[in-house]
Parts: sequence; structure tokens; C-alpha cells
Amino acid sequence: MKALLTLSLASAGLAGASGYGTLIDAIEKAQFRVIVYAPSIYDQELAESLRRARLDPIRKVSVRILSVPFYNFQPKSFMLSLALAGVPVYEAQIPSLGGVVIVDNGGGPAPPWAKT
Repeated sequence: MKALLTLSLASAGLAGASGYGTLIDAIEKAQFRVIVYAPSIYDQELAESLRRARLDPIRKVSVRILSVPFYNFQPKSFMLSLALAGVPVYEAQIPSLGGVVIVDNGGGPAPPWAKT
């Protein structure tokens, strides 16, 4: 629930929310996988941390984003720029306005079954 609230605040552009720094740190330290569901992302720092996680050639983090097509075309949305940067953005018609971020292993090594 805390990650849901944090992402809702972050995607609304309210970077001063408590827990926001923890979310960004977890994404920056991820070593294996980051999965995000958000109708859209309007916060530049969150978008940049996702882009850095995806493009880092040493960590090779798998980043996947599920979003809602309507919100991706809003003027302040960073979804299209993330897609252009190589972050896979999947679209689905989901009626939820909340969001979820899953950071696998909190920066630790990937479990043996997850390596491909």
C-alpha cells in the first residue's frame, strides 16, 4: 500500500512525499528487475531513474512498464520518452488510477530460478 501511495504521489508530480526517496533509491539500486504499473508518469526524477536502470550496461536491469494509453499522450507524461529510450511500455485499458512498483530483490542478487 505504501508503494502504491508513493507511486500515486510521484506520478502526480509530488516529489516531496515521504517514501519518494526510498522508491527512487530502490530503483537506482535494483540489480535484476523493476516492474511498474502506472496510468502515466509525470515526475521527471522517477522517469530518469527508470531510464537509468534500463540503460545501465553494467546492471542490465529488466524494466517493464504497464500503462493506460489515454494518459500516455498527456502533455506532461514521460511515457513516450521512456519508450523512445528503450524502456518497454505496454498499454492496457485498466480502470485504476493508482500505481504499483515492484523492485525485485531490493538491489540484491537475482534468485537462481530467475536468471535466463
